[in-house]
Amino acid sequence: ETNKPFCIRYSKEPQHFEKQKYEKVKIGSWEILKEGHDAYIITYGEFINEAKKIINETKYDIGLINARFIKPIDEDMMNSINIPIFTYEEVTEIGSLGSYLKDKYSNVIETYAIPDKFITQGKRDELLKEIELDYLNVKEKIENKLKKTIK
Repeated sequence: ETNKPFCIRYSKEPQHFEKQKYEKVKIGSWEILKEGHDAYIITYGEFINEAKKIINETKYDIGLINARFIKPIDEDMMNSINIPIFTYEEVTEIGSLGSYLKDKYSNVIETYAIPDKFITQGKRDELLKEIELDYLNVKEKIENKLKKTIK
């Protein structure tokens, strides 16, 4: 229900379909999948499941936000967060949601995304591990950062 251009990105990975009642979603709204007290991971798409693994395997109370819209961003939600934010994206860091948020907000924001360098070809999981964007590497980086910020 918009008269503006709209883009939907579909996953390349097989998806499970669950029949459910649909509801209208406000354009630009994000969804809190889990509340957190120590930090939030903001992600979308395939990395939501990776972020869930991080949250389930860490001692920190990390919340999870589904940034289901990249533009416009959920300004209200961003303005309400006053704890560290970690963006976790399968896009290049330059031009990512994380780079945009870093420029716009004063929060502690760490971005985990694809570095601006040539990435060889291979299986997705192997490449993510090679560039340290797999959930175990990102989990370790987040824990190291929180260890320094949470006393």
